[in-house]
Amino acid sequence: MHLGAVGRDGDWLLERLECLGVERDAIVYLSCALGHAITTVAADGDNAITLFSGANTAMSEAQLTQWLAPIGAGDWLVMQNETAHQLHVA
Repeated sequence: MHLGAVGRDGDWLLERLECLGVERDAIVYLSCALGHAITTVAADGDNAITLFSGANTAMSEAQLTQWLAPIGAGDWLVMQNETAHQLHVA
């Protein structure tokens, strides 16, 4: 199951998840854009990441609480850094 949000530009992502057999019932469709990042790497190997966090930071804490309610013992939760309410979800 994938929990999260997609923006108005996320149709391709929803289609891809469906093709892979991922349960999508806990994905909300928001009017903002998907998040994205641009990584630049200098000649010496140092990098800089410019981040637009987008839909995953626009989700409400109440929505996440609702989605997490049926999750029980033995289930796993993996979060990425560009999401909202991480402390609450953990």
